[in-house]
Amino acid sequence: MFDAAISPNITVDIMIEMPAKMFQKQDYQNYRYMKKKAIYLAFIAFNITDDIAKSKTFMNDNSRPFLKIVPNGKLGTKMNVFIHISVQEGSFKLSRLLPEKNNVRSEWFFNEEKITEDLLPTPHYNSIILHDLTMKIHAENMKIIKEYPNLRDGIILLKIWLIQRGLSKGCTAFNGYVITMFILYLLSIKKLNTFMSSYQIIRNAWNYLVQVDWCESGVTMNQNEDNKNRIFSYHKYYDCVFLDSTGYYNITTHIFKSTYKWIQKEAQLSLNHLDSAHANSFQSLFMRKVPFYMAFDHFIWFEDPQILKNIVNINSSDKDKLNYGPNYRTQIIKILYNIFEKGLTNRVHQICVLPKEISEWEFTEDNYDNIGKIFFGLELNPEHCFNIVTKGPEANLPEAIEFRKFWNKKSELRRFQDGTIREAVIWSKGKTLSAKRIICKKL
Repeated sequence: MFDAAISPNITVDIMIEMPAKMFQKQDYQNYRYMKKKAIYLAFIAFNITDDIAKSKTFMNDNSRPFLKIVPNGKLGTKMNVFIHISVQEGSFKLSRLLPEKNNVRSEWFFNEEKITEDLLPTPHYNSIILHDLTMKIHAENMKIIKEYPNLRDGIILLKIWLIQRGLSKGCTAFNGYVITMFILYLLSIKKLNTFMSSYQIIRNAWNYLVQVDWCESGVTMNQNEDNKNRIFSYHKYYDCVFLDSTGYYNITTHIFKSTYKWIQKEAQLSLNHLDSAHANSFQSLFMRKVPFYMAFDHFIWFEDPQILKNIVNINSSDKDKLNYGPNYRTQIIKILYNIFEKGLTNRVHQICVLPKEISEWEFTEDNYDNIGKIFFGLELNPEHCFNIVTKGPEANLPEAIEFRKFWNKKSELRRFQDGTIREAVIWSKGKTLSAKRIICKKL
């Protein structure tokens, strides 16, 4: 639509609007909207006949599907059609979908007879509906891209930059849609202008990403003063905050804090390349792949979905179960990330999750595996990663109980040279470098 696609195949995005008359007053609650959307999308797929389409599949995840059509004949080798469902403006009030609102009732979700008075917020659930409510507005905002070739070229280069680093594919990725909205935001606050070259656009974009931490001080495309204040409340519910022009939908609702930090690091490295007189910037930034295994020192992966689901059922809080619903992947990532962060502490600079490839399944079937393989990457801190001792709190402090609970039998009391008696974990008795290298693996 905006000549900024970079797929080897032609992609045609079609937006079909569900009319307001399809919805009843409270269809935004308890997954009623998601069910109606799935039925609507399945009805469309069913009525696209086999003489037109070679294949019809759902993509993304159970809560946010879109339809992929591969045309019959030679056209199918060159083109894919994606059908997205939007919602007619005014179908639901945007204010009812603020992150602090509850739209999944506990008694319904957990099948309880007792009605819960304390309504837990459901920010993730709310954002799924907000995405579809604001889709048409975003499409209107993007029309400016066609008018300015340099703007379009800058967006294309940034998309290639993300793809080469494995950052753009998946439900939790910093994808082409996010980078496009980001460029429009920079344009709206006069950090970019339409006379800039594509080089100036990407340089300014990287500079801004490095300087502004969306995990601490989010940004908004809506410059109304009241909306700027809303950013602070959104930080209570999302890792990353980038509000759209309505001031309600968080464009980065799905992005983990660790992913944004990874983006910031890559942006800084890219700026260093541009400033280097000895580097072939274009080759290293846009032509060369930087896969996940090259960006990190250690890797941990999990691939048994049933075990991961069991961990979620046992360890995920009711608040998260209510908020994320059937999205087991985000819940297990949160659980595992917190464990790694607590155990590795200053041994690592960064813990990142590789975004999962977008799922694809037949529209007549259920998408049972919504977890997939989970890959964690660890960037080691060379100053501390080889420490053979993990020091805990002093034995008489309340924190010592928590330390013992976390490390279990590995924790023991030790007297240190400074005279203190602390809980500690000893990872290796050997002092050779080869012994120290496997400490993080033991952790």
